[in-house]
Amino acid sequence: MNKKVGIIGNGYLGKAFTRFFQDHYEVRVYDVVNSPNTKEEINECDLAVICVPTNSNPDGSADTSAVDETMDWLTGPLVCLKSAVPPSWGHAKEFEGFKYDRLCISPEYMGESKYFTPFWKYPSP
Repeated sequence: MNKKVGIIGNGYLGKAFTRFFQDHYEVRVYDVVNSPNTKEEINECDLAVICVPTNSNPDGSADTSAVDETMDWLTGPLVCLKSAVPPSWGHAKEFEGFKYDRLCISPEYMGESKYFTPFWKYPSP
């Protein structure tokens, strides 16, 4: 049986995770703009990785509406949230009928620049 990984969001982070998993698992991608897969196909996956944008609101707080909307329709057994959310996000949400056996919140800043510092410019240990 080939394990399936669903990537929600096909931006900078979603594309990086697609490349990360594609050689070892069947990867399905869902994006609201241009999606090769449906929500139903994502819900058939063994793992769902949420990579949707969390831009800033006018007051500087994080806009987690895309994450919230994704959580509303996602039914997979294992979910990894890579989108950046405030530390209090999980406590502030009331997930009625929370349907996940496991939810892992693992945000990671990957940066959107092409900036590179050559190794010889790093400080010596």
